Amino acid sequence: MKTIIKISFLCICFLLSKCSVSTKYTYESTYAEFKELSSKRDSELTTEQLKMKSELMSFVFSTIAVKDNKFVNLSKPKDFEAKVFSRFYYDILEQSIDDFNKSSNFSNLDSIFKEIITTNTYSIDLETDSK
Repeated sequence: MKTIIKISFLCICFLLSKCSVSTKYTYESTYAEFKELSSKRDSELTTEQLKMKSELMSFVFSTIAVKDNKFVNLSKPKDFEAKVFSRFYYDILEQSIDDFNKSSNFSNLDSIFKEIITTNTYSIDLETDSK
């Protein structure tokens, strides 16, 4: 009897944790989290934030590709949820790719992207700050 209760309790906890992952985020909270992760230096992030940033960037770079010198997103919202990220990261990624593709004029985007992937840097500063 104790085993059945323990298993039931674990199942309920698992289901509740899955529900909270999909309901605790809004687009606004996800975007705020993204801005914090991307705008701060790694040394300013907590260990948990640094781990999340690394996992998120690794996942994102594994789900995008370059086709006809434009970025394309190969993922779906459910792919982000399966990795326990907010599904709204998909929307942010889609918008970022769309904005980048509209404004970029790189003739060698494929080679730039390959360099990022092979060096595992997962970041590149394609914009310049005019301060």
